[in-house]
Amino acid sequence: FGPLCSMLTGTAVVLVGAGAASAVAAGAGTYGMYRHKKKQKQNKERHRQMILKMESQWEPLCNGDYVDSSLYPRVSSDIFDEESITLPSVTSFGMGLTEENKLSGDIIQMFISAFDSNGRHVETIMHNKKRSSDLPGVRHSGYHSKPREERIYSGMPDKQNIVLTSKNLPAEVDSLMVGYVITTEARLVNAYVTMFKGKDADRQMEGNDDPALVRYVLDAEECGSCNSYIMGIVQRSGDKWVYNPIRAALVAKNVEDLVPRMQQYVLPSLRISPDEYSINFTAKNGNVETVWLAYDRFGYRRYLKEEEFSDAMTIDDMVTCDSICKIVVVTINRTGSPYDDLKLKLLDEAEGKEEKFTLKPAAIQVACVLLANKPRVNLSFPPRPENSLWSLIPYSEPILGGELDNDSIAAAVEAKFVPFTANRIIVTLHSGENLQFVAQPVEGQSPRKAKKSDKKSEKKNAKVEPMVSILFNDIKINSNVMKRNANPEWNQVFEIPLEPDWQIKESIVSFKVKDRASKGVIGECGYCIKTLDVPFNGSLLLDNKESKINFSIDVIEHKEKLKVPVGAPSTPRAEEKE
Repeated sequence: FGPLCSMLTGTAVVLVGAGAASAVAAGAGTYGMYRHKKKQKQNKERHRQMILKMESQWEPLCNGDYVDSSLYPRVSSDIFDEESITLPSVTSFGMGLTEENKLSGDIIQMFISAFDSNGRHVETIMHNKKRSSDLPGVRHSGYHSKPREERIYSGMPDKQNIVLTSKNLPAEVDSLMVGYVITTEARLVNAYVTMFKGKDADRQMEGNDDPALVRYVLDAEECGSCNSYIMGIVQRSGDKWVYNPIRAALVAKNVEDLVPRMQQYVLPSLRISPDEYSINFTAKNGNVETVWLAYDRFGYRRYLKEEEFSDAMTIDDMVTCDSICKIVVVTINRTGSPYDDLKLKLLDEAEGKEEKFTLKPAAIQVACVLLANKPRVNLSFPPRPENSLWSLIPYSEPILGGELDNDSIAAAVEAKFVPFTANRIIVTLHSGENLQFVAQPVEGQSPRKAKKSDKKSEKKNAKVEPMVSILFNDIKINSNVMKRNANPEWNQVFEIPLEPDWQIKESIVSFKVKDRASKGVIGECGYCIKTLDVPFNGSLLLDNKESKINFSIDVIEHKEKLKVPVGAPSTPRAEEKE
């Protein structure tokens, strides 16, 4: 593998192609296959040992009640202290950007999406559609390149505003979702979203005196590296409208990608355990045909299966591997006559309770979506499926225009429900702390030998030259060498390809810290991208219990696949910072 290096904002970036497997396959004869199998065995053992080493550090990272693992990397904010807000008759939502954000209204779209009581999408108002006869009472102000002197906005110079006049909303509208999406790879700097009374606040913001009802700063803690954000939901409550915060950072290509995600907040849903619930589809005029499509947390399809329902089946039968975290169920009618009284039935086998949902008689529709509430924690090796709570959301949403082949069905489902398919892991190696050799105590060792071991470590530490090898599956990349520095700052970014079968091979990004001067290993640690939060920004201790590295991990979708230069070395290094 060779580096495809570029200097971006003073940071070295290494692009690494995954070609080890193909290179082995191209090797000649039985010896090449033997080496390939030996390498696989070594990787599995390294994976197993890393799980044992890191279990105590991973456990605190997995203690959340809810981790959204369903294709959308996200961060969450602590909103438990926030209360519902009853809105005035006229309410405005705003978004502010500093001049360093070179984003026009076409690139960053603030929006309000309306839904009826059944969760059906009614209309979306945004910069490209400032008004609509389907949604009177909502108006987008456009993009303010410069604030007008007579305007106060939210008390700060908003760049976009949406005005909501609740009395003019149609009777069918039951809820509205507010947010934004950026349609380029640009990142926000010093931005905010806000909600305030009227078309202008009653005063300018001064210090901590904020005239807005709510204001969220869109920093790395709030949004991570995500390009879209759902601020909150406005819901009808009798003759009033009430705002509740959501503050969910997501990944999406456009507003349309967010519609199924927003529907999860307005559609009825059930928390179920797959091994305790059975599912059935019934119609008065025959058996119901279905297609099941399962996806992992980064958007890769794990299977496509056809099932004809004449009797109930346990949902656990369709959770065939531990990486699956989203299942889309499509009902199909190939007979030409519509299903009569089509229903989705869920049976709690432990308590004998049954839930029924009436579905549309459409020839082809997404009947429901199953979402894993959290990824599996600290899996043993080799991984085995584990039961955890899932959410079932009945959509009953028609798709396609008549094409009933599986390829067309998969394309339609993925366009609407799987907008994000990660194909690169972004590893940012920030710095190291106390990267030195630590003499490990040996049981039964004499004081004399222990003292000699300590002196040997001290001698190595005086000339330590740390470098980090990052390993994932068959890929190994090296950082720069930092001469005689036990607390180095690398600030290097590495891009590693994420292949569709990534979780079959390995799911841990490993960091092995070595000393180039003595050629010894200082220690290692790892981060599991299958079970832990992505994106992640933090630190982990090495297995010597005293050294630490600070790093970030994220995944992205990129149009171009990483390529491997012909004849490139197997362990590329980053270029020095200029």
